[in-house]
Formats: sequence, structure tokens, C-alpha cells
Amino acid sequence: MLRNVRVYLCALVVLAATTAFAKGASGTITLYEAATVAGTQLAPGEYKVSLQDNGELTVSQGKRVVAKAQASVEAQPRAKATTEIITQSGKIVRIQFENSKQAIVLSDTVAKLNP
Repeated sequence: MLRNVRVYLCALVVLAATTAFAKGASGTITLYEAATVAGTQLAPGEYKVSLQDNGELTVSQGKRVVAKAQASVEAQPRAKATTEIITQSGKIVRIQFENSKQAIVLSDTVAKLNP
């Protein structure tokens, strides 16, 4: 009985931690040079990034969704003082928002949107 209570308590803690990040897995990024997300070219500018519970990352500019991609959450050893965007060959591969110990890691799956 005590073992079951511990298992449920651990599951509740993990669920709470996941939910806390899911609510905070959105923010604004500023691109100072062109970059791509899932094959979609993004011009320099400000974008809203939001990760859904199903792993779908949405990139919006104003009210218009400009790109979607699959992504996951990865724990980081420490929080960043500012939002960090990691690119490889012009592709955004990771975003870590300011004061977060978790990063959004984009997969290689291409999910282009029709304009």
C-alpha cells in the first residue's frame, strides 16, 4: 500500500513538472538573419513560438501561422539569461527560452504550410 502511494506521488510530481513546462513552452523569438523551420524560410523579424502537448511546434508572425514542426522537450543543465536559438546550416534546431532549464528541440520532420 505504501509502495503504491509512493508510485502515485512520483507520477504526480512528474506530471506537474511536465505541465509546468508545457504552459511555459511558448515565447517570442527575434531572428536577426533568415533561418528555416521544417523547410519554411523565416525572414528576420519577431515570431511567437508555441509547443503543444502533442509535440507540434507552431511558429507565428502576428496572427498568421508561418511554420509547424515536430519538437520535443530536453532538460538543460542550467537556465539561460536570455533566449537562445541554436541553428545548424541555417536551420533552427533548438530554442531555450530565458530563465528556463528546458529547451525545445526540433526534429528533422518537414511540415510545410501552404501560404
